[in-house]
Amino acid sequence: MCGIVGYWLNEPNWNNEQHQSTIRKMVEPLAARGPDDRGTCWEAESGLALGHRRLAIQDLTTAGRQPMLSHDQRYLLIYNGEIYNAPLLRQELEQAGSRFRGTSDTEVLLEGISHWGLEETLSKLNGMFAFALWDRRQKELTFARDRIGIKPLYYGQRAGALLFASELKAFSPFPGFSSELDPAAITQFFQLGYIAAPRSIESGIHKLPPGTFITLTSGKKLTNPVAYWSMEKIVRNCRSTPTEQSEQQALADLESLLTNSIRDRLIADVPVGAFLSGGIDSSLVVALMQKLHGSQVNTFSIGFNEQEYNEAEHARKVAQHLRTNHHELLVDSTSAMEVIPQLASIYDEPFADASQIPTLLVSQFARQQVTVALSGDGGDELFAGYRRYPYFVNRWAKVNRIPSALKGGLRALFKTIATLPVPVRYQQAAKFRLEFCDLTSFRNYYEQFNRQWKHPGEILRPEFYREPGNSLVDPGFAVNSDGWMDWMRYQDLHRYLPDDILTKVDRASMAHSLEVRVPLLDHRLIEWSWTLPPQFKQGTTFSESSQQGKVLMRKLLTRYVPPKLFERPKVGFGVPLDHWLRGPLREWAEERLSVAALESSGILNPAPIRRHWQEHLTGKIDWQYLLWDVLMFQEFLAKK
Repeated sequence: MCGIVGYWLNEPNWNNEQHQSTIRKMVEPLAARGPDDRGTCWEAESGLALGHRRLAIQDLTTAGRQPMLSHDQRYLLIYNGEIYNAPLLRQELEQAGSRFRGTSDTEVLLEGISHWGLEETLSKLNGMFAFALWDRRQKELTFARDRIGIKPLYYGQRAGALLFASELKAFSPFPGFSSELDPAAITQFFQLGYIAAPRSIESGIHKLPPGTFITLTSGKKLTNPVAYWSMEKIVRNCRSTPTEQSEQQALADLESLLTNSIRDRLIADVPVGAFLSGGIDSSLVVALMQKLHGSQVNTFSIGFNEQEYNEAEHARKVAQHLRTNHHELLVDSTSAMEVIPQLASIYDEPFADASQIPTLLVSQFARQQVTVALSGDGGDELFAGYRRYPYFVNRWAKVNRIPSALKGGLRALFKTIATLPVPVRYQQAAKFRLEFCDLTSFRNYYEQFNRQWKHPGEILRPEFYREPGNSLVDPGFAVNSDGWMDWMRYQDLHRYLPDDILTKVDRASMAHSLEVRVPLLDHRLIEWSWTLPPQFKQGTTFSESSQQGKVLMRKLLTRYVPPKLFERPKVGFGVPLDHWLRGPLREWAEERLSVAALESSGILNPAPIRRHWQEHLTGKIDWQYLLWDVLMFQEFLAKK
């Protein structure tokens, strides 16, 4: 795992000293992503410079240094990630006549592009990656990102150059760079708690979408990225040609695919461990990992003093059963306050998933023992594990049964209640139901109720409010009860997973120079999951209380772990933020939510934010997620 950065001047008029000074300054903010080595190079005549920070995982020698030049001298590459099938690709290339200086996957990627070309090479890769490739002959610059979006890449025109990097902070040292916030990105952040690709918080700076590449010529005109892998096409094909398979065969396929994925992700020249929460996903990954490893696997879990959030005991019991070398960290509000001041710098742009706190802490904890950790991320999206899936389906089914004529009367009733001098919880319940009456489709319903701030225009000054548009995509799903569950899974895989979950894990782990690998997100496993009938994912009695999501994963896990150790209500990787904001974090939050602090931003409208804060403090209603959005935005502005 590494950090990459570079620029391509619109006018190549810098001398060698200017290039050397600038690119060396730009790699330094990425030091945590790659503490083992630093490499830079530039072509003054082209106005292009490349920088790299290395976290050595495979081939720890200097043969793996970047930027790396191809054997034919045509290509220069900077690359962040891991190619898990690099040994197989290397064999294929050697049989075709390629020769290698070392054993790094970087060299395999570079020689693959030299031999097969870009698109064929991308189609062959199994891994997580983001890279920049300079074609010295054609004077073309190409960016590419892995299929799922595990590794980040930002790019855009600013200060007389095309800039690109793993993280936005690497742009700050570039001469003339200044921050220009995008109002649409700000609005989207308050809707979702994160900013979805292709936007970033910086106007004109884009995130390269997962599964795409973009090639720029000397004109440096930004064109639309090209998809080399499309989940939409995969879903359409699977739904148009459903396959028949038995549960026994499906279980065998799942075990084979996941075992192979984990085996690939154990390849490293450094210590490898795993995160373990005691839930289905991480327990299954660790069980298969322990089976393959042959010796005790290092596992890491995190717990809280607040029992409703504490899964440490469950993780400990699973670890004891699987006989791993288990490590446990107990976290309290003091631990949280130690990392909260770092969050804005680590995440670069506003990001408000509060599980970033335990993710950062467990990454720091694991790095004391290992350099690579496997995680169970992706299981909920692939196999319908989120409780909100049945919640949305069941609620919409009830609303959809209400006759249109009756909805008009209910709308008037709820509107009246929402304005009466009644307790806050009744007003909020009325407003919630009023929203239902105005929705016309499941798609509108899902978009509205996935929002955190339903109406960001209330808290943003007019010049900073701009609707980002609907970023939901529809890969041919029928808008009926048969398609709703898969439609939601697709939305999460397309947006929530890469832009929230994977972003959270990448920044938290890389802040401590820890590489996290995600075996459930092997593209072969994702593609196969779409061939499964619904009963193999959510079961036949899927409801909010049945806990019957992830049917196949549950049944496979019972081969390794007794059900009593993992069958329990889902907690998720959350934190007791609601309690902390009313208690130990109250003073810190009050400083950032005061009228003076909110007004000083020049962006926020204090009145509705203060109202939510006071309602939260009284315990009348839990506004933790909305308030965390504001707090993280305030922290971001303070760091800027």
